Amino acid sequence: MHLAAAPSGAIAFNDYDVLMLLDSDASEITTIYEPDATDPADTRVKAPAWSPDGRSVAFLEIVSSERADGFWEDSETRVKRLELSDGAVATLAVVLGTATKSAYDEAYSACWTRDGQTIVFTAAAGGSYRVLAVPATGGEVVQITSAPGVSDAGVSCF
Repeated sequence: MHLAAAPSGAIAFNDYDVLMLLDSDASEITTIYEPDATDPADTRVKAPAWSPDGRSVAFLEIVSSERADGFWEDSETRVKRLELSDGAVATLAVVLGTATKSAYDEAYSACWTRDGQTIVFTAAAGGSYRVLAVPATGGEVVQITSAPGVSDAGVSCF
C-alpha cells in the first residue's frame, strides 16, 4: 500500500486495484478511482501523489501478466491524473516495458515537482525499473535513469 497526504490533511491510498481517499478529519473513506472493469488484464493502482495545490492526485496503473514460468511480469505503466473537483481522470502517458513484478511492489512511486509542472515516477522499462518524468498535463515521457542491471525503486520530490 502507498499513502500520500494532501496539503489539506486528506490521505490518498491504494488498495491493490482501487484508489481510496480518507478525508481530512478521518471520518470517511471513499473510493475515488477504479480501473475499467472490462479490461481483461491484471491492473493494479499504485503510488498516489498529490499535486502541490491539493486539487489533483496522480497515480500509476500497472498492467501485469503471468509468464509461462509462473512469474508475473509488469508490461505497461499508465500515468493518470484525477481531478478531485469533478472526478475527471486523464491518462498522461503510457510506458510500455517489461520487468519481473516485485513481490511487494516497492518498485513503484510517483511525485509532483514543487512547481506542479511535472510528475516524476518509476516504471518497468528495459527489464528493470527506471525513473521517468512526464508533464502534469501529459506529453512526452523523459527517461531519467538508465544504468544497466539496476532497478530504481523510489522517487521523492520536494
